[in-house]
Amino acid sequence: MRYHTTLGPIRFKAFGVSFLLLGLALAMRIASTPTANLSYLVIAGYALAGRTHAIQALAVSWFFTMISPGIAPPATASSMGRYAVIFAAALSVLSRSELFRDGIRIQLATFVTLVLGGFFIVHAFFFSPMIDVSLLKAVSWTLTMTTLISAWSGLRADEREILSQQIFAGLIVLMLV
Repeated sequence: MRYHTTLGPIRFKAFGVSFLLLGLALAMRIASTPTANLSYLVIAGYALAGRTHAIQALAVSWFFTMISPGIAPPATASSMGRYAVIFAAALSVLSRSELFRDGIRIQLATFVTLVLGGFFIVHAFFFSPMIDVSLLKAVSWTLTMTTLISAWSGLRADEREILSQQIFAGLIVLMLV
């Protein structure tokens, strides 16, 4: 616990900046259709800040996509915005990974997810009536899941605990609202 006491003010300041950026993105998503489209770019930029930010950005992207049209105006470019967030998060995690250090090294969970995603992609080619839609879903699922698994495994135990508490608290707030 010494880590939390010595770096408490630094963590609080970083959390405040993160909170402000995500709050800005939420305000943009709710305000109007043009700003709703830009909100995805804000969280895509936020995802580039690190592993924790990538996981948070993917969670916020999910929320922005699922938000009720009665609460927020439709984001006409939400499909492209979602993929911008996914690619930014993947780039952020890949740039911080140890994949290419001392040869190619990949974690078992990430490898299994890639194999499963490869199976979905091959399955889409042979059995899907709409190949392009199925391929897009399979590729985006594979990229998102490998990004999440890699980002989560790259975090220290204390960072995982803090992030899980933040996600849990966010889901509770979402449920209450």
